[in-house]
Amino acid sequence: TSNKEKEELDKIGVEVPIPEPKKLSLDLLYIMDTTGSMEGYVNATKIGLIDIMEKIISCCNEMVNINLGFIGYKDVAEIKTKEYVDIDFTKDHFEVKDKISKIIVGGGDDTAEDVAFAFEKALEKKWGDDSIKFAILVCDAPCHGLDYHDIDLMDDYPNGVPNRRKIEDLVTELYNKNVSLCCVKLSETTNIMYSLFESIYKQSNNNKCRFYLASLVDPKQLANLIIQNSSDVIRQFA
Repeated sequence: TSNKEKEELDKIGVEVPIPEPKKLSLDLLYIMDTTGSMEGYVNATKIGLIDIMEKIISCCNEMVNINLGFIGYKDVAEIKTKEYVDIDFTKDHFEVKDKISKIIVGGGDDTAEDVAFAFEKALEKKWGDDSIKFAILVCDAPCHGLDYHDIDLMDDYPNGVPNRRKIEDLVTELYNKNVSLCCVKLSETTNIMYSLFESIYKQSNNNKCRFYLASLVDPKQLANLIIQNSSDVIRQFA
């Protein structure tokens, strides 16, 4: 309806409906280490997941739909026996909560974990063409390969996991899909790996995604971190 038509309709008392503003769509993917040392953070996610989703939506004045996905990974041995969680994007947040409530933490013989496997799974997700895209990595150990951590760290696969793609190529592909990435630092052992990720995101002027790095020492603060950074991504790229 043009302004002139609206004025004419107003004169004769016809109420012109105001169109509802279009809701934004956020594809939010958790990527989480679920080995034994991560118990506090896994439990915090199990308990707080629904509240986190509701608070992100509230921060955006109810004008966002969240497609939630989850990848819970361990190490090579557990992945071979399919002891991982891979949940496709869904608007049914209670379904995700129910599935992750069954996660049993544990596994992982050496210090390094199969982070690259998790990123391979992340790239298989159906990211929406028009969605704001955000992945959050929560881990306390680096991926396999001497290029990604200190030489004295225990790593049964110093040359990387056989038949696994290099993690820098996986992260670059995620970047090229315009997926913003938040790396939650729980340990100094991830410093080299996270620095590599950050350099990939800062290599060019892509104004459709960004890199976040956040340190945590208390699992109780994980919820606030996710709410804050998810809301920031929405404001940046809405």
